[in-house]
Amino acid sequence: MYILLIACEGAELIFHMAAPDSSINNYQLHHSINVEVKKKDNKQSTKNIIDACTKLSVKRLIHTSSPSVHNDSYSETKVEGEALVIKANGVYGLLTCCIRPSSIFCPGDKLLVPSVVAAARAGESKFIIGDGTNMYDFTYVENVAHAHVCAERALASDGSASKRAAGEAYFITNMEPIKFWEFMSLILVRLGPRIKIPASIAKLVERTYSVC
Repeated sequence: MYILLIACEGAELIFHMAAPDSSINNYQLHHSINVEVKKKDNKQSTKNIIDACTKLSVKRLIHTSSPSVHNDSYSETKVEGEALVIKANGVYGLLTCCIRPSSIFCPGDKLLVPSVVAAARAGESKFIIGDGTNMYDFTYVENVAHAHVCAERALASDGSASKRAAGEAYFITNMEPIKFWEFMSLILVRLGPRIKIPASIAKLVERTYSVC
């Protein structure tokens, strides 16, 4: 915590973007960074970031959150961390705003594309449940960066924009929804075909195994 206080001293604005690899389903790991941890030396935890901002009278905190609603450790702890940031809005004059970018991609990506390819090579993306027409939003990294800048400008405006943005969370996308498997096919085109399984059959198999 001491190192964090030194890093934040004199700052008017903090962008909090620290988070573990979302593909690692480890609750303790995600909670220690996305929310808080008992050890006070964890300079990355959201709770410690908020405490540093309030102690040092930082004016604005922009938190990179997540639109995820999946039943996993990453999504669960992101929700908890976001709630802390929103609750902190107005405390000791701190203004907060949360940004929820959807599946970020970019040149040189080391997370989204590599994890998709690794899953495909492991045989985990061989089947498509349903007709494969479900829509999804992906976000180019420059749009994510622009959203953070816009959030900061809104909070710093001291006008109606600041009042609207403070204590709020915003979903960020390219505004170009695409069929999820159409996007995936562009990445996995050389890793074999996908096999479609009707949702009704998948549900029947799931019920069968749950009974067994």
